[in-house]
Amino acid sequence: MPAPITLDTVRAAPSARWQSFDARKSYPLDLSKALWIQLQLSANAPTVGWNVKLPKPSIDSVELYVPRLEGGWRVQAAGDHIAQTAWPVHGLHPQFVLPDLAVGTTTVFVKMTSAVPVSFDLQVLSPKQAQSDTLDHFLRSGLVLALMLSMAFISACLALIYRDAAYACYSIYALLAIITASSYSGWGGYLLWPEATRWPERSTDVSLLVCLMAQMVFCYATFSPQRLHRAFTPVAWSAAALTTVCTGVVMASDDVSVRAMTFFLGMLINWPVITAMVYVRLRQGDLSAKLWILAYVPLWATI
Repeated sequence: MPAPITLDTVRAAPSARWQSFDARKSYPLDLSKALWIQLQLSANAPTVGWNVKLPKPSIDSVELYVPRLEGGWRVQAAGDHIAQTAWPVHGLHPQFVLPDLAVGTTTVFVKMTSAVPVSFDLQVLSPKQAQSDTLDHFLRSGLVLALMLSMAFISACLALIYRDAAYACYSIYALLAIITASSYSGWGGYLLWPEATRWPERSTDVSLLVCLMAQMVFCYATFSPQRLHRAFTPVAWSAAALTTVCTGVVMASDDVSVRAMTFFLGMLINWPVITAMVYVRLRQGDLSAKLWILAYVPLWATI
């Protein structure tokens, strides 16, 4: 439904306009539209402390409308456009606390806005389920980030010991990869920018572009300029400069379509250069090029 529509208009809408929710479906939202979800919560006994959770790493805003006993509606809001310190539950993903539910059926509404199409799984969890789910996600994602941080630290130590530029480049690349993963998983907003309202929606794209540029510089240092064709030096630094410009546009622009096109342009600038360097070193029988394919092709394919 279009976005100046109010909650009263949505409640008055005929039942024929409502569709069954499907977590596998991608909903074609943009900033001029909003997705309204009606939840019928049935309780056979009084319930306390249940949660509505949206395990979605990045979405512009989510609002939960809950009826008050004295009349009117209580509104809770979370999402990229809202500082995490103002979320009802300070965590990695938008999460809301339901009021105590009496026996019977309670109707609540969820309003979602997003500049890009989204698919998501809206969850209604008991207090025990919510606690277990949150702890599980904290442990799994935290362990991955800790392992990545240890790799960055070890590489930095090796760079200092051996004075090797390849180790230094890899440590920088690993740190940027940590920031990228933090942005996507929710740790970035939870720890690094809890007060931000503009940066979260572009943090993953920006950090991924810079991370890919660091990957190119790492490949250049690993494969050694002396062993590559001399044309790679100006090409690599030109690609780095163009990626820097693309990163600046993604950071500064408020136009979603401009950010998206610039992001993919920045990705396309780096990949041919990296691919060409790997191909040349493969032709020269470099084992590190073969290891690069085994390690990074699956990684970037999943990203």
